[in-house]
Amino acid sequence: MSEAKRLRLRVSGEAAGLRLDQALSRLSPELSRGEARRLIARGSVFLAGSRVKVASRVVRAEQTIDVHLGQPSQSAAPAKAPPHIPILLSTPDLVVVDKPSGLLSAPTPETDQADLLHFLQPSLGELYLVHRLDAGTSGALLLARTSQAARALSAQLETRVLGRKYVAFLSGLVPSDFDMTTPIGGRSAETHFRVVEQKTQATQVEAELATGRTHQIRIHAQVAGHPVLGDRKYGGPRAPRLALHAASLRFVDPSTAEEIDVLAPFPPELAAYWASLC
Repeated sequence: MSEAKRLRLRVSGEAAGLRLDQALSRLSPELSRGEARRLIARGSVFLAGSRVKVASRVVRAEQTIDVHLGQPSQSAAPAKAPPHIPILLSTPDLVVVDKPSGLLSAPTPETDQADLLHFLQPSLGELYLVHRLDAGTSGALLLARTSQAARALSAQLETRVLGRKYVAFLSGLVPSDFDMTTPIGGRSAETHFRVVEQKTQATQVEAELATGRTHQIRIHAQVAGHPVLGDRKYGGPRAPRLALHAASLRFVDPSTAEEIDVLAPFPPELAAYWASLC
């Protein structure tokens, strides 16, 4: 993916009072009004820190406009057809989906037209992400339907009431269960790995998160010397896809106080790939 290019503009006196698309073409020689409209529609333009998708929005003097000119990454490119996103659980307060590998959990600065929320909200209404999965990771993802439920479930995430288990294929022969506590980004991080099955050059493990840092399982697997198969970012050997699946979630329903377990079916492509290994 090429390095993202961001253009930061400040609304001058002569541009104040113009439509957003007019202001963009006035303030930046590289943007025609047509290109400005395309970027606004794609979700690439932020006015005073907020994404704006209305070309006719009037701008005020001294407001900042950020324009993300880079092309969306492959995983963020608008899909030709909406992906199939199975619903694992739906209540008045929350939804658990089985996110496909290759789909972003949330919008990127470049676009808001290619992520999980974009595809779900037309049929399910407003949703709030409680946690995220990397684009390449498949499996159980929890979303709240209301801001109150989002706060309650996020609190469970912080207090570790919300439990998350993953299945991963690691490079090499992992001899036994192990724990990792290497800090990530200067913050504490804790992952527990349990050996499930071994092949000659790969090991299937269950990974349980005690904290939720970005790329935590992938980084801890790399530090342990056994990167996740298919993880190009952290040195994993080649595989058909990132071999990481969010297998289960455990949390407390914010309305009923009932403890809920949700399992995400193991992806057939990962099962077939594991069976093909010696």
